[in-house]
Amino acid sequence: MSRLGALLVVLAPLLLSGPQSRSGESQCARRCERRTDHGKCLQYAEDFCGPGASCAEQCLDRTASGACLRWGPDQCSLDPDAGDSATPEAESPVEEKGDECARRCVDRTPEGVCLRYGQDACGVKVSCELRCQDRTPEGVCLRYGEDECGTELRCAQQCLERSGNGRCMRWGADVCGANATCQKKCGDRTPRGECKRWEADVCSSE
Repeated sequence: MSRLGALLVVLAPLLLSGPQSRSGESQCARRCERRTDHGKCLQYAEDFCGPGASCAEQCLDRTASGACLRWGPDQCSLDPDAGDSATPEAESPVEEKGDECARRCVDRTPEGVCLRYGQDACGVKVSCELRCQDRTPEGVCLRYGEDECGTELRCAQQCLERSGNGRCMRWGADVCGANATCQKKCGDRTPRGECKRWEADVCSSE
């Protein structure tokens, strides 16, 4: 056997196996620098790489109906939860919308219909939630503020004043944050455990 043949015998298993990906290693995502009005990529930038790397289409300006008027460069981020379980994601079509960018509304009608969109909020597990600034005693929103956007965000209604039976008489602005919650708080109870005086709801977020 010639030297070349022997070398091929040694290298064949490595050549056939291709590149290997172990858990916890970096992965790379395609980053688009410039898009058409319809979102098709015109120019790619250098790949974005790291544990749980992903890139999402970022819209800088939208119509009232939510259609994108102007695209910005892809927003890319790493997933801090990827850890040792990170595996390269499958190649996806360029036009496919990522789930790392959420539409942010900056102006809504009292019914909650968006009148004007702002720049998308982007990042890992980002979402945008409606934030109410003022509610009727029945909990119907009278005035919306700009959407609250963040990681695993949630908005909870906070009652500032309750009647003796616990019914809300006055609502405050929504409390928003990661897994935000609001709980009723009793300031004084009878010996039987019934609430005699309610205080403002206690709200918290992670």
